[in-house]
Amino acid sequence: MLGLLGALLSGCSDDAAAVPDEFCGVPVQREALGPLMPRAKRVVEEGGGSASWDAEDCILIVDHVRVVHSIIREVENLLQKVDWEAAAKSYEDAATRRVSFPGTAVIGSDGALVQIACKEGGPSYYTFTLFVSGEGTEKGKAGAEKVQRFVEDHVPAVAKRLKCSLK
Repeated sequence: MLGLLGALLSGCSDDAAAVPDEFCGVPVQREALGPLMPRAKRVVEEGGGSASWDAEDCILIVDHVRVVHSIIREVENLLQKVDWEAAAKSYEDAATRRVSFPGTAVIGSDGALVQIACKEGGPSYYTFTLFVSGEGTEKGKAGAEKVQRFVEDHVPAVAKRLKCSLK
């Protein structure tokens, strides 16, 4: 897994949003992560796997503020179904939304809960819990659309890294 990175990823000027080339061990598209990023001088990624290797945390910190936090959990068997209506209440402006990959997602302006099933490789399922905060966030539909663009880039890329085939 990632281990504690704590590495300086970018040293951008105050005039530009600092967008790292990678997050959570995968390349990111600037147009997916950029809208969530504030103008910054220092971008650091922290995170790593759990002792049992069934979960991973990736945290993007911009000028000492946690901007994106992705928690990825592998699940062999779904012991209980997710209450998607209750999950939607966990995020601002959230609703169950269609995504471009096979999976179920509740996406709001401050985060998302996404569940995917692996067709091949990896465990049977992964659950992604995402939190976004900081000056790059935006309330309402526009904010939820920003988070959705990031989800559409992040989830399939991490699934591929974890050898979870979605197709």
